[in-house]
Amino acid sequence: MSEKFEGYIRNKSHLGTHVMKRYVSGNGKIPLEELYQEYGIRHGLERDQGFIDWLFEVKLRNKNKWEVVLEEIPKKERELSRGTEEGNEIVEKAPNKLEVEEITELSVRKAREVVPNVTDVKLLKYALKDASQRPGKKVLCDILSSRINDIESLGITS
Repeated sequence: MSEKFEGYIRNKSHLGTHVMKRYVSGNGKIPLEELYQEYGIRHGLERDQGFIDWLFEVKLRNKNKWEVVLEEIPKKERELSRGTEEGNEIVEKAPNKLEVEEITELSVRKAREVVPNVTDVKLLKYALKDASQRPGKKVLCDILSSRINDIESLGITS
């Protein structure tokens, strides 16, 4: 396989579910590279089909509910959705350009990196409202509430 996984695991169901310490909405996606960083490295797995097989054997046992989509993303589309590679570091999408769904789908670890850089109070409030309606998103709601309070106390407007 390539240096990084290009693809994702997709919830084929129209219902959201909890898996691997995160909520995945109906038809929601989890990038394979993100899963590899979280689980593959920890378990000493190679970045290949063996890791995908391991995911389905250990974490995603219901094969009727999950599918893996390996894709070759055109470079321009990859830049719009994930950022561009400059040298060895990846420049992420601008925090205020995220969508509500993208914020509510963040894992807690990623939210702690991304949310402190967001200055759009409306975006944060919409994301908080969306996340508060989902089970298992209490920590994300706390992170969002804290950031909203910080911005409002500083008087930052976007």
